[in-house]
Amino acid sequence: MPCTYESRTEWTSFTDKATLQKALDRLDMRTRRRLNVIGLNVEGEPEDLNALRQAYQVEAQKATAKKRGWFVTETRLSDGKIKLTVRA
Repeated sequence: MPCTYESRTEWTSFTDKATLQKALDRLDMRTRRRLNVIGLNVEGEPEDLNALRQAYQVEAQKATAKKRGWFVTETRLSDGKIKLTVRA
């Protein structure tokens, strides 16, 4: 049975380089080029940083679920949100 979880966490910082790389891979080339990435520090325009933060949090949640042996499916909603469905 799938569960619903809505994440509204306060952003702090990027903490994992592999997850950051996966998040960067999710972004379109134009957005990636506008970001300045040095290690775990990222600079750029607010809308580009927000897109990266969203992608990072999705990748982090997917990694956590997969470590627990859960299956994750992802759906992009029309309002720009991303819905993750987790099945144990």
